Amino acid sequence: MTQTIAFPQCLMNDRQLARKLIAVLLIKLVLIVGLWWVFIRGQKVEVDSAAMAGALGTHQTTQTEATGETRHGH
Repeated sequence: MTQTIAFPQCLMNDRQLARKLIAVLLIKLVLIVGLWWVFIRGQKVEVDSAAMAGALGTHQTTQTEATGETRHGH
C-alpha cells in the first residue's frame, strides 16, 4: 500500500496566494522603477544655501564654520 502525502487545501491556497502577491509586488516594483527612470532620473535640484538659510530663519555658514576647521598659513 503506497501512501501519498496530500497537502491540505488551505496550504495550497496559501501558496497560490503567496505566488500571486509576489507577482503583483514585482509588477508594481517594475512599474515604479520605470516611472522613476522616465520622469525623475534626469532631474537635478540645486540648493542655494543663502535662500535655504533664509527659509529656515538661520544664518548661512561656510564649510569651514560648519566643520570647525581653520586654515593656517594658506
